[in-house]
Amino acid sequence: MHILMIHFGADFTEESYAKRAIDDAPAFANIDGLIIKYMIFNHETKTYGGCYLFESQEALDAYKQSEIFKSIVQNPDWRRLSVSEFEVLAEATEIQKRLKV
Repeated sequence: MHILMIHFGADFTEESYAKRAIDDAPAFANIDGLIIKYMIFNHETKTYGGCYLFESQEALDAYKQSEIFKSIVQNPDWRRLSVSEFEVLAEATEIQKRLKV
């Protein structure tokens, strides 16, 4: 599995961010290879974004070629845009899942 983290600064109110995230959520429902996207925020620092969990590097790479990804990273309203990729250490994650009570 692979994780894509995107975060940026923006001038949302709590209500406007919640509305936008809820309105945008269906667009992510059928992205091939995307297991889930967590909409993330910190209203105190005015930082927002997403944590995406993909089935594979190929799925993540395909997403980065999509119009939806381009619309996010090319949005002129965002400040301090950051895009990071990570691979999940599956073995360690599975140990945690098995031991969780």
